[in-house]
Amino acid sequence: MIFYYTASKKTKVFAEALRDILNLPLYELKSKLNEKKAFGFMMHALYLAVTGKTYPVSNMPEKIEGGEIYLCAPVWGGNAAGPAWFFLNNAELKNVKVNLLLTCGSAVSAEKYRKKGLESLRLADCVPGDVYVFITGNTDKLPEPDIAAEHIREMLP
Repeated sequence: MIFYYTASKKTKVFAEALRDILNLPLYELKSKLNEKKAFGFMMHALYLAVTGKTYPVSNMPEKIEGGEIYLCAPVWGGNAAGPAWFFLNNAELKNVKVNLLLTCGSAVSAEKYRKKGLESLRLADCVPGDVYVFITGNTDKLPEPDIAAEHIREMLP
């Protein structure tokens, strides 16, 4: 199964491409954070990123099916989005392998984000999987689905 959190819809493009490639069900994690007006959202998201705090997911799944999942999330201020970390730390993932797919605007810190993602998986109560980082660019333009799928195919084993 693939779980994803998105605010700008860029991560959704990658999650949908991953779903199409792996033929897995897709589940969007929602947060009341997304209901805030643009300025309030940005300020709150920045606060969460800088402090490393989480933000509740309003539709936590009751049970995770399968022994392996993918969690897709954007990087905010050097950390994965707060709602994604809330899911990672509050979902029942004890015997579940979690692969992390992060999206970020720039390639400059991609390796740093990958290493932070690996460390976060090691600290969570799950079986740590792989961490992938995809660059979406620093524009409001959504990634092309075909290009996202091509990048995913290149990185998956």
